[in-house]
Amino acid sequence: MRMLLALGLLLLATLAQAGDVVDQVARQLNRQRIASGNFVQVRELVGVKKALRSEGRFVVDKQRGVQWQTAKPFSNTLTIGRQQIVQQDGTQVLMRLSGDKEPAIRTVGTVLFATFAGDFATLQRYFTISGEVRSSDWQLQLVPKDAALGKLIGKLTLDGSAAIAHIRFDAASGDITRIEFRDVRFADQPGADETINTD
Repeated sequence: MRMLLALGLLLLATLAQAGDVVDQVARQLNRQRIASGNFVQVRELVGVKKALRSEGRFVVDKQRGVQWQTAKPFSNTLTIGRQQIVQQDGTQVLMRLSGDKEPAIRTVGTVLFATFAGDFATLQRYFTISGEVRSSDWQLQLVPKDAALGKLIGKLTLDGSAAIAHIRFDAASGDITRIEFRDVRFADQPGADETINTD
């Protein structure tokens, strides 16, 4: 009985510490609606010797979605909303995935949107979160709670200070995607070139 009580108290303490870390990180993040800047993405694929590198600009609108504008090695735009994911080449739509037709897309869209927006309240529904805060810097590890999501994402690692600086996606397949955010700027309203259409 005492052993069970001790284990229960230890579990509660661990959960409280995890919650404290997430709360500390959430308080440090900039709360303005818009975050924009540049990104460098490097993908390491199982069986492919050379890493795939891409660069471009991003806009995160916490009310509408994420726009991922790749400039190198080729130009295209990926728009991520809670209900759909759209890939475009200029004005031509190359891919449109709707959460209304495919529930898995709604989950993926919600998780990606929440990750880029730093929406930890949403992320805690899908992941077990642990990490540490050191002064103004922090790092979090996110492990999927759901087996279906775990087949896509093995683990997420985020770090930063007032903004997310790096994201690492470890896929269950062994593929690794690293994203670095640079020159991040914040605003209360989107600029003329920062309007995101998720309709």
